[in-house]
Amino acid sequence: MSVKEVNPLHSRYIELTARFKACWTFQRSHDGLQRFFGRQDLGAETYDFQSLYKRLRHASLALGSSGPPSEVDADLDRVAASLNEVTESLDRRDRRVSPSLLRLFFQRVKTFDERLLIEMIRFYQEAQRDRTWSSDRIDKVDFLVSRLAETIAGPGLTGDAKRLQKVLLRLSENAGLDAPDPAKVENRLKLVRTVRAEMRGVSSLERLEQLGLVGHYRDLKHSLGRLYFEPRLLQMIVGTNAALSTLVDGLWRREEEAIFSDYERIADLERAGTMPGELLDAVNRLHDRVGGFRRQMSTGNMRLSELAELREALHQIDSLIAAGAASVAEPPGISDAGRATRLLERDLPGLLSTQAREQIGPSLREMLDALTVSDPAADPSEVVSEPTLLRFHLSAREVSAFRRLAGGGPFDMELEEFLLAAAALRHSLSTEMAAIHGTLSRSPQDLDRVLEGTRSLLRLADRYLKQFSHFLEVQLLDPGAEGARGIQECRMQLMRDLSALWLEAERMTPQGED
Repeated sequence: MSVKEVNPLHSRYIELTARFKACWTFQRSHDGLQRFFGRQDLGAETYDFQSLYKRLRHASLALGSSGPPSEVDADLDRVAASLNEVTESLDRRDRRVSPSLLRLFFQRVKTFDERLLIEMIRFYQEAQRDRTWSSDRIDKVDFLVSRLAETIAGPGLTGDAKRLQKVLLRLSENAGLDAPDPAKVENRLKLVRTVRAEMRGVSSLERLEQLGLVGHYRDLKHSLGRLYFEPRLLQMIVGTNAALSTLVDGLWRREEEAIFSDYERIADLERAGTMPGELLDAVNRLHDRVGGFRRQMSTGNMRLSELAELREALHQIDSLIAAGAASVAEPPGISDAGRATRLLERDLPGLLSTQAREQIGPSLREMLDALTVSDPAADPSEVVSEPTLLRFHLSAREVSAFRRLAGGGPFDMELEEFLLAAAALRHSLSTEMAAIHGTLSRSPQDLDRVLEGTRSLLRLADRYLKQFSHFLEVQLLDPGAEGARGIQECRMQLMRDLSALWLEAERMTPQGED
């Protein structure tokens, strides 16, 4: 082993040189962003990198001479102090830049390489030493890491996987993680795998929005903090980010084609002069909305919510056209409310105990009442989007379960009842999340009381997941049974809501408590 490898001064010099490169690269990138968007509010600080470089160069020469180590140590102290000041200044400047603005800058400016991305990520790692990672910082790093992976291995990460793995490993090493709790790492890996598995069942942007999968995955990454750079987690996150990006791109293109096809159909009606006069204002507003959307497409600055709003505008015009063609009577309910809510009087799976009935009962009754007045003629996949049912985030399979129980016919009563009870449990989990947030400004005693109920609900949800495994096994082993896909989708939804509430409860639990 050489002297340089064991010389602490040389190691320190290497570390400071790496910090210098990260700060210098970060400052150049922010200067470019400021000029590109004309953002004078980002500050006009100047940094004497030339002087810092000369001092590092002087220290390098001194390391190779026979001079006293104390002088080199003092030089490095001064360089470290200057770098600390520069890092703090750049850190304050960066906090004025939102994650969306950083993404937009890199989407519009294509002239960057992987070295720049690596140094920016390393700057964030250095700036966050011994600090809590904010959600914005995680978002920025996550974007840069994903862009770096795509630069190295190409879209979908089908290129140089070995080199990508080496680069990610170096970023993990640079994060300086203490030995993390293995159980915590395994838990987080499991949660990311759950997101990855749930993505496979998404076939439309509308379904993606209903599941809240993108927001849930983002919250999961926010909860990691510096654990984001744990080697196995970082590798899995990069792969999941790429898979989600590919999924969204594909669904987006399909949705665009459908929307513009519908738009052209409505425009044809307008050109043919067959459109009722009262619809013209709505169609003119649609023209403006489509024009704005196309302008956003040209810049790459688009959001899922805007696509959903455009889709909703088209649906509203379709409804107005249909209403003008014929008078549509209000559809009758599947059955009377009493018949549906009598489901509560039977021993639904998981509701046998008084405690469980108290936890799920209110959500189940509310959900059944809403299902009772839903349109019985509509396709189950459309019923889930009715205004009275949106808050329950139901799947088409759960609507079918209600119709079977309310309308009779041959079916597995235990399975159908279980699916409805599990859907109500998911709604209870969402309600519990709101209850936790409602205690933020109240006393610690209130928070303790709510968290006690939360843990009880999480235990119940865990039991339901185990019951799902039983029903899935039956479906897979019985050749005459209905397909397991719908049941698996219900299970994944419950797992997602359970993990989201579990993460929030863990975050809110005071340190030192279980």
